[in-house]
Amino acid sequence: MLKAFKFFDINGSGDLSPEEFAKAVEKIGIMIPTRQDLNALFALYDSDSSGSISYREFATNLFGHNVGG
Repeated sequence: MLKAFKFFDINGSGDLSPEEFAKAVEKIGIMIPTRQDLNALFALYDSDSSGSISYREFATNLFGHNVGG
């Protein structure tokens, strides 16, 4: 899973920006109808409202529990 996260983290910052998140969603074939819907999905993953998605937020939201990282 960390490998997948790093693949989506285009600039290697350790966090997914909204732009990287949008590209990741597109890469895996999910079509989000509007930017508003994309922003809402991003906000669900950005659980600390920091404006980026950390690996911990990514993994926690996928599996529903805290993971190391």
